[in-house]
Amino acid sequence: MITLISGTDRSNGNTRKLATYCESLLRQKKLEYRFLDLSEDISWGNSQSLNELMETHLFTAQKMWILLPEYNGSYPGILKLLVDRSDVKKAWRHKKICLVGVSTGRAGNLRGLDHFTGSLMHMQAFVHPNRLPISKIDTLLDQNGVLIDPATASLLESQLNDLIQF
Repeated sequence: MITLISGTDRSNGNTRKLATYCESLLRQKKLEYRFLDLSEDISWGNSQSLNELMETHLFTAQKMWILLPEYNGSYPGILKLLVDRSDVKKAWRHKKICLVGVSTGRAGNLRGLDHFTGSLMHMQAFVHPNRLPISKIDTLLDQNGVLIDPATASLLESQLNDLIQF
């Protein structure tokens, strides 16, 4: 099972919109997946609710596809909170993970990809070397938030194929 994570708490952000496209790729390939949208109302203080979220989305996943936008030259605090609140051994250890960096700037969140890769490796996760930085995301989506750039679509499909084979 693959868990797709939209690593932002901005419900209408570009990362969430791109995650919707990634979800459509998972559906097209008829893969078993779960979608964890960190912009949804998550009861971070309710341990029973948080345990259910972890069990459903992290503990049962063999692989993860994580999209992380650039927040102040790194990755979002909400994603760090998810990591910090989880049982590292059950949620992250030995999981196979592909990362997508998302930015309106020109670097596609390369620093955030590096920061999060370091954290994942510390937790003994396996990060696929095909980390995909997507730059100028605001120019790759139409006014409805639909991905309109065929080159980016091809790169995302290629990365998903890498994740499947990983």
